[in-house]
Amino acid sequence: MHRGSIKGLMAFALFSCLALPAGAEAPVVKPAPEAFFQNIQMSAAEISPNGRYVIARASYTGVRRSLVLFDLATMTPKILARYRNGDVGTLFWLNDKRIGFTVINIDPNIEKSTSGLYAIDLDGKDSKGLAPALVNQRSFMAEASLQGPGFAPEGIQGNWPRTGDSMPVLVKNRADSALGMINTRTGEQTEPHAPHGTVGWVLDDSGTLRLTVGGNSELRTMRWLDPEGSWRKVGSFAPASAASLQPRAFIDKTLYVQSRNGSDRSSLFRYNVERGALEEPALINSPDFDIDGSAISEGKHLLGFRVYTDAESTVWFDPDMKALQAEIDVVLPATVNRIARGSRSETRSCWSMLTRRCILATR
Repeated sequence: MHRGSIKGLMAFALFSCLALPAGAEAPVVKPAPEAFFQNIQMSAAEISPNGRYVIARASYTGVRRSLVLFDLATMTPKILARYRNGDVGTLFWLNDKRIGFTVINIDPNIEKSTSGLYAIDLDGKDSKGLAPALVNQRSFMAEASLQGPGFAPEGIQGNWPRTGDSMPVLVKNRADSALGMINTRTGEQTEPHAPHGTVGWVLDDSGTLRLTVGGNSELRTMRWLDPEGSWRKVGSFAPASAASLQPRAFIDKTLYVQSRNGSDRSSLFRYNVERGALEEPALINSPDFDIDGSAISEGKHLLGFRVYTDAESTVWFDPDMKALQAEIDVVLPATVNRIARGSRSETRSCWSMLTRRCILATR
């Protein structure tokens, strides 16, 4: 990423393109009431690790959401997956050429549907159903809370390198869950060792299981995989107490957690695994709202946090991304603008997700 002003902003909707000249402000238009009850055209987007493509969850001709690929060099859309009786849910890049996604049901008028985990190549080939029948999911609010037997890419904090065909999943059965790695081409599954009774998993920046949370409703224990390969207790807490901890990321040997730390509102903190204690002051807090967030990183470099309070915002520690966010927010003041770049980008492009549109920004 290079410093400098934005050379151009190009916004594309799913049915038409809209060009915004650099420095021009988008007009502020109040949405019609019926807009809040319609199936939105675009509700998610992810840039590829190499920065050359964007995948999006979008609705073209009906209410069913499809998986769409955009080539950022040409802005040409391509539908990779569409279903008559299901909607594309969560989507994510496995590597520069392969994509993983879930299929859910967001239509409350349909009595039954199946959900599952799938993978497909960039060219639309080698589609693989990894968990073709996870659960009957009715609510669009429950997108990240799949339950039932099978594989589900949720409940796991952290990231993985996005260079191979495998991905972390939760292997669920009637009694409990376990972390596993599944090859999205062969379906072969491996299970890394974790302490007995684990209910939470945190991957480090290399994709290695580095921290676990185990226990019951009264007491939880965090264990860290130290450099010698031993699981060492680094903290314990009562889940319902003001001292409870929720791990969010493990980047460059630093653990980030959400905690109330004795107050009535949660904040984001660094956690010292050697001392088994929070590092104060809070990294991100708010006087009015509980803070929760997900880390944005490139390898061992923490770029910022996607922060969730009464609305979504982004706190950037990377100066280039912070500057780009400020420039886009000036051009598009009426929307919440979510920006990102490829984790090992080969281009100078970023994308920004906002209501019904995506923005391609080149610096």
